[in-house]
Amino acid sequence: MMKSFHVFGQDLKSAFKKPKVFIPILVVLFIPVLYSGLFLNAFWDPYGKMNELPVAVVNTDQGAVYNDKSLEVGQNLVDELKKVTISTGNS
Repeated sequence: MMKSFHVFGQDLKSAFKKPKVFIPILVVLFIPVLYSGLFLNAFWDPYGKMNELPVAVVNTDQGAVYNDKSLEVGQNLVDELKKVTISTGNS
């Protein structure tokens, strides 16, 4: 066991002496740091910019007549969504 640590130490010494070997080792060690930084940046605050998310509503509801009353549920939904959008200041 101690011999394997000794060999590992000798390999590290020789890698520090030769930049052609040491630079690729640094690059390979840097890849997980780069990946984790990008991953954390993407998922750190997923709801932070919801007000910038473009949303479209397509209303194909043609309405119906029920108990002699005209029901336009789709249009009512669109109207309510517009009220919420206007009251929050988003356009």
